[in-house]
Amino acid sequence: MAGFGAGVVGAVVSQPADAVLTWLAGAESKSSEFFSGFRELVGAKGLGSVGKGMGERIVWAGAIIGGQFAVYDVVRDMVGVGDEGIRQAVIAAQVVAGAGGGGGG
Repeated sequence: MAGFGAGVVGAVVSQPADAVLTWLAGAESKSSEFFSGFRELVGAKGLGSVGKGMGERIVWAGAIIGGQFAVYDVVRDMVGVGDEGIRQAVIAAQVVAGAGGGGGG
């Protein structure tokens, strides 16, 4: 459910920007800048145009991201990696990242 929720939030956040970018790439736009393109789109098509298709995008993104987490959980269970194994992997990654540089000199 957390993956589905993340997909919903991602869809709601990204849909308006994608609508504007699609507008900018189209023949109707006279602008090449995001905010002026936003104003153009809203002026020409109305405020609802930035959310057009959001329902479908919410379902799609929620299903895809939620499904990815479900597959991850199934595979993790199949190979026997529990919470302790994940903690150990995170600690090992942090050690490697700390040893990889970033130190002063």
